[in-house]
Amino acid sequence: MSRDSIVFIVPFVQSVHYEEGGYSDYWRMTPFCIERIFCEHGFKPVYRKGVDLPGSSIYYLYVLSKHPERHAGSFKLSAFKELPLGEDIYTAGRIKRLLKYLWFRQDEFGR
Repeated sequence: MSRDSIVFIVPFVQSVHYEEGGYSDYWRMTPFCIERIFCEHGFKPVYRKGVDLPGSSIYYLYVLSKHPERHAGSFKLSAFKELPLGEDIYTAGRIKRLLKYLWFRQDEFGR
């Protein structure tokens, strides 16, 4: 493990089970699992971001540090509820938006 910081990226293609104040999904490489594993080794997240790519996986990008105070103000730590959770990964709506994106080359893969 690092003495200071780690940059960690994980692809994810499942729906994340998340309910504020409820049981969280720790058995797969979800944001909850990532933070729990690294926190057990003294790391705290200083940056957390999710990217939902059209027709692909969700990617979670983390910067974790044993000295988060050194990075105060350098990064925005997104709340869990702001991360893409893949609720629509296997839905017709997502497929429809993907086809629209591919067909018309829209600038943004939006809803």
